[in-house]
Amino acid sequence: MDITNNITHFKPCGGNYDKPLEIIYYLLGTCNYNCDYCAWRDLKYKENSFEIQKQILDNLFKIRKKSNLFLFGGEPTLCTYFKELIEYIFKNKPKSMTVELQTHGELNPIIIEQIKKYNINVSVSIHYNNIKSITKVLKNILLLNNYNILHRIDFMFEEKNIKKQKIFFKMLEDKNLLPVITPTFGYMNLPDFKKQYSDAKLLYDSFKDCIEKCKDIEDYEISIDNGDISIKDASELYQMNLNFNGWKCNAGSKMVIIDNKGNFNQCTSSYFYDTVKQNIFTNYDRFIKMITSTSCICKYTKCNWDLWVDRVKQ
Repeated sequence: MDITNNITHFKPCGGNYDKPLEIIYYLLGTCNYNCDYCAWRDLKYKENSFEIQKQILDNLFKIRKKSNLFLFGGEPTLCTYFKELIEYIFKNKPKSMTVELQTHGELNPIIIEQIKKYNINVSVSIHYNNIKSITKVLKNILLLNNYNILHRIDFMFEEKNIKKQKIFFKMLEDKNLLPVITPTFGYMNLPDFKKQYSDAKLLYDSFKDCIEKCKDIEDYEISIDNGDISIKDASELYQMNLNFNGWKCNAGSKMVIIDNKGNFNQCTSSYFYDTVKQNIFTNYDRFIKMITSTSCICKYTKCNWDLWVDRVKQ
């Protein structure tokens, strides 16, 4: 039975996304990969000055609630002042703020040692068809795991080279890394990012044997208008047309997007769709009001998978 139109409440009840405030910091728009499903590659925002980043960070450091600063890109480690930036963050951030890094994993030893020095949680995204060296990525993943800073492996399953992806997945499995692998498929569907994930079912079927082995699956509690409660994992949600337009949502208080110019939005959807940007330098009061509010009303027909927030149908 299709329950999509009968859902009244949607909330996370599992996985590792349960963070007080997720600050997704788009440090750099460029990347040395060229994944054809990545919407961020079309934004083409370039590196901004270190001085601007320090000013943005100084504003973020004023936040007086528990938060996680998620260094995102592009590939954030390509930032020319990455080392200095990390040093500045850990010298000035409040104790209530943790730091996480998203990377494709093809890191040089200097970067890895700095990450280790500051005990930064690392999430590695596997984009198999763009990896330059499988050996290097695997070696780095094992090193990060040995340092106890490997937070998650986002395995981005793709349509091309399915057999080879499964071989690499088996390599990770043989290294006892299943507990930290999060399967992702049908994640972005070009040419129109605003459409639903029409290839999701195809990719799910192709990688079902891998997906069902993964331990790190986020579960979500879905309340139905007849009183029933259904538990769905992230894999199942990719196959549903979930429209939260008009729903009450706690994005903003649960997460915020900010780029390297200081532009901020309450969620990924608003970042991509809204043409008018708010800036932390000129709208700081608005920024604080947003992250301290309890909820907002969603205006988008498609949620771009900021799934760890709570939603209630109005």
